[in-house]
Amino acid sequence: MNIKKIVLWLFVIAVVSLSISIMLFINSGITLDDFKDSNTNINIDMNKNFSLNDFANMQNDIELKGKFKETINDERIFDAADIQIINVNTVSSDIELFSEDRDDIRIHFEGSIASSKEIILPELITENENGSLLIDIKHKSKMNIGYYTSNIRVHVYIPKTYSKDIIIKTTSGEIYLDYIDNIRNASLKSVSGDIKAECLYTEKTMLESTSGSVKIEDFKGELKCITTSGDIKINVNSLTDNIFCKSISGDTKIQLPEKSEFYLEAKSVSGDVGCEFPIIMEGKLSDNKINGKIGNGKNKINVSTVSGDIKITN
Repeated sequence: MNIKKIVLWLFVIAVVSLSISIMLFINSGITLDDFKDSNTNINIDMNKNFSLNDFANMQNDIELKGKFKETINDERIFDAADIQIINVNTVSSDIELFSEDRDDIRIHFEGSIASSKEIILPELITENENGSLLIDIKHKSKMNIGYYTSNIRVHVYIPKTYSKDIIIKTTSGEIYLDYIDNIRNASLKSVSGDIKAECLYTEKTMLESTSGSVKIEDFKGELKCITTSGDIKINVNSLTDNIFCKSISGDTKIQLPEKSEFYLEAKSVSGDVGCEFPIIMEGKLSDNKINGKIGNGKNKINVSTVSGDIKITN
């Protein structure tokens, strides 16, 4: 390909890119007057120092001009007596689960949406299907070209005595659990969002995160945790069962009580592996691999990562 063809292709790409930028700007609903009226000061001094004053105010002003704005405040109540599974599934919504002194299950869907185009609000769908409480957020399909922002959340309040199963899935949203200490099985899955819990006591827990971290401040039970791109941090209150953690790209830290006894298999392809417990090693000593027994080795901890460090602390 000669120089003229390269220049021609670069020109075509530049024209197409500029056209797309203009179309997106027009569809955003933002006008040049918004910038003029936003009281933004741009200062350039003789020392070539460049500063933007009140840029945040300009952004807020633009968001408020000529935009569609809607708020959401929807609530549902269900009798908890016959609920065996709580199943929550959302897109672009944070999910927060709380346990309280109550006899029912309360679902609160709330938040706000702002857009340069007319808004079609997502809908809270709930149903008790043979003891399985389904909680879903339905977004009606519509292409949003232009300015769009949302801050919507699903709060689920359960009785402290609820001891059955919970399943939570979200895409582009965070999962947060308060003090949940009486659950049989918990399955939490997030795509592009973190998973956090203040306290999580279960018989079995499954945690999956893609492009998000996992952090449990106080944990007890059997655990399987898998992340694609994110750190894992688990503080174990009492080691009563096996723990399996796998991360493609992220550090893993598991903190255990001082008198914990377990068998450890830890391996990192391109990271360091460390254990603060006195361990009876099996095989060769390595910076990125540890196999060995602490105490009776009754429970097994298996941790692996491709690109990240592993720390087992007390």
